[in-house]
Amino acid sequence: MVRFFLLILFFSLTTFVKGQATDTVHLITFIETAPIFNGDLLNFIQDELNYPLSAKQDSIEGSVVIRCVIDSMGLTTNHEVVKGIREDLNDEALRVVKLVKFEQPAMQRGKAIAVEYIIPVKFELLKANNYNAPYFASSDTKQNSTINNDVAESDSGTISNIQKPFPRFKASLSGGYTYRLGITSPDISSDFKSYYKKMKNGYNINIDLSYYFTSHIGIGVKGNMFNTKNSIDIYDVETYEYGKLSDDISIYYVGPFFTMHNFCGRRKQNIFYFNASLGYLRYSDDNIVINDAISIKGNSVGMCADVGYDFGISKSFAIGFQLSLMYGSLYSVNYSINGNEYQWMQLESDSYESLARVNFTIRLSLQSN
Repeated sequence: MVRFFLLILFFSLTTFVKGQATDTVHLITFIETAPIFNGDLLNFIQDELNYPLSAKQDSIEGSVVIRCVIDSMGLTTNHEVVKGIREDLNDEALRVVKLVKFEQPAMQRGKAIAVEYIIPVKFELLKANNYNAPYFASSDTKQNSTINNDVAESDSGTISNIQKPFPRFKASLSGGYTYRLGITSPDISSDFKSYYKKMKNGYNINIDLSYYFTSHIGIGVKGNMFNTKNSIDIYDVETYEYGKLSDDISIYYVGPFFTMHNFCGRRKQNIFYFNASLGYLRYSDDNIVINDAISIKGNSVGMCADVGYDFGISKSFAIGFQLSLMYGSLYSVNYSINGNEYQWMQLESDSYESLARVNFTIRLSLQSN
């Protein structure tokens, strides 16, 4: 009766071990002395593992379960995928398990014997080297690698650093709300203050084209357009004329920028970035005062700083938001009345036209290697 109970207990434990095989290494066959591995087997597997580039780019992870036989010499043979994910991950798991050698084989009644073993090989994106970071590999990796990047070799001929591919080219289109930061002149009549305050609000459209030298640093060129307009009916008490007061203001910015970004999120698909730019500002105001059409134009040097966050939807497409601060001032303008020749005018120091503004935008980005 006791022997029957022990047999039931043994088979129950064996079943439990098989059910837990995807989390730790478990021996399947009942033996007296288990094989001895010099060190931590799971750590050895993770150290030898080269996460397939294609799987990493597709954000594929999981566990590949390998069944093998540990022979009487401690070598693993008869390797077989019990539970796979896809071909590239299965092949890498088999390659690593074939490297495993036990210091001492399994023992039964004082003799070395062959036993069956289950070994899970985990592919985890968080534990793998970052998508944008360098990794170290042996010389065996060099001949099998299809990564087309700079490889630095040591004197021994082994690979010392392989830079993982990262998006080098990016094109972004954004648009949204803009608020001008310039102070409304106190000399403006109270009748027109609300008119000019309303013109502090507008919209902007922005295009960025960038190229990254490394996974974190790059340069690019920016183009931005801001527009605001307003109109009201007015009455000139001196000429006794009714008419319209209107402004259609556009401010253009073009310039190179320096960019830094960092990959974020569980799968390193999101990007937090910062851009700094110095460029050319163009100001234009098509103004109408009753019966007079006045065109005002000006040029200046401006600065821009962007900070934003992109959410990676796929390997090549992202959507995010951006906050931008633009700064610049007009010190002189050219103006024309009713189509006549433009005339230059120097603005007084207390009447410089501020071009500073804050942009709040939604951004769409396309990127490629």
